[in-house]
Amino acid sequence: MKKKRILAWICILFLVGMYVTDFVLALIGSDLARNMLMASCICTILIPIVLYGVVTAFGGRGRGPEIPDDDKDEDSTKS
Repeated sequence: MKKKRILAWICILFLVGMYVTDFVLALIGSDLARNMLMASCICTILIPIVLYGVVTAFGGRGRGPEIPDDDKDEDSTKS
């Protein structure tokens, strides 16, 4: 769960950084502002989709479900 939060925060910071850059470029009147705005719009859609795919694909590669040890349960009930 912690990895998902870290990836989500990285995604959020990247997108916010792109929008701040767009805003600054628009204020200074750069010709690059329009292209950066288009890139930001595309990344706003693509980055969450890619992030979801990565989390879905590699999310199940952690530890497997823990199987309770029956021997320990029997010993504790006998005491």
